[in-house]
Amino acid sequence: MSALRTFAASRTAIVLVVLVAFAARAGYTLWFGLDELDTPFNHMNNDGESYDYMTRNLLEHGNLGYRGEPSARRGPGYPLYLAAFYSTVGRNHALIRWFQLVIDSLAAAVVALTLGV
Repeated sequence: MSALRTFAASRTAIVLVVLVAFAARAGYTLWFGLDELDTPFNHMNNDGESYDYMTRNLLEHGNLGYRGEPSARRGPGYPLYLAAFYSTVGRNHALIRWFQLVIDSLAAAVVALTLGV
């Protein structure tokens, strides 16, 4: 019986972690807007624009880079992820943000499970 209670408490904790992670991220998204390229913090580093440009370059020219030329300025993982997303559902930054919100919330569950919650 004790093992069953421990499992139920652990499952409840994981669900709580996912819900808190989702709520925090959703709150940020709704507060600052859905467009990744138009957040109040974008002027500091231009990451969103840079990844978007690199992804469009990959789809249009077939290489990871800028202005049709390969570049190692950014790692390939996120532009490849965006390219797959753009190819399937289009260049919709709001939808990308919500999809990432779900993935990030599930990642919080993985971290909690790894820590033995």
